[in-house]
Amino acid sequence: MSKPKEIAKNAGKAAKSTDLTLFIQYTQSALTQALLIQGNIINFQRKVIVGCLVAFCFMSLAIAGLSQREMPEPEYFGRDKEGHFFNLVPLDKNEVHLVEMRLWAEACAINSLELSFVNTIARINEILNKCFDKEGKASYQNWLLAGTSDETIRYNNTNTIYADSELGLIVTKNITLSASPRAPGRIREINPITDEKTGELIKRWEVTLPILLRKDEGSKGSGTSPLVSKITLIRTNNVSFKYGVAVNSFTLLKDR
Repeated sequence: MSKPKEIAKNAGKAAKSTDLTLFIQYTQSALTQALLIQGNIINFQRKVIVGCLVAFCFMSLAIAGLSQREMPEPEYFGRDKEGHFFNLVPLDKNEVHLVEMRLWAEACAINSLELSFVNTIARINEILNKCFDKEGKASYQNWLLAGTSDETIRYNNTNTIYADSELGLIVTKNITLSASPRAPGRIREINPITDEKTGELIKRWEVTLPILLRKDEGSKGSGTSPLVSKITLIRTNNVSFKYGVAVNSFTLLKDR
């Protein structure tokens, strides 16, 4: 073999050897780069997972905090006959001071006994609409109309009432009743009742007022009797009642 050919052959081998070395170096570099990229991806995934776990923990704590936080009570509104809106206070709460309630109840007790044989029905209707709810009206009317006598009288050309009832005595004997307090009244909260339709608790109070009842029979003179008025107040959202309570029961007792 001639020397030039040998030199060319050796040169070709060197070239091939150089290409293989470069290939190996390139492959190692690519593998290293791939491993670095995969490592970065794994680190990023770990950070994402840790971030999600931290965010989940914060959300859980926030939800737990909100669930334990006392939310404000909802407000309800009603509309009166004139179309005006007003706030409906829950019936298990009183919206006025007890002293105001007591004074209003005392005035109702006194007014309920301010009766005369003149314009009796108009006066009774005025009292009923001012102070009493449905049950209270029935209670007051029962006091006016209850009697034990077999004798009855026709009143107002339509109604028959007992002659010995309070109303019967007033109209047949021309009696005028008036009353005055003998001492300040007392108010105390009593057991609430439950509304059968809504299940809502309704607060109640009892007002006790010592009174002096004066009875004037015209030519026969007048006399006084010490009595005790017991009134049950009940919460209401009826706008007709200024203080958010109505008379639910009316009782007049002899003072011992």
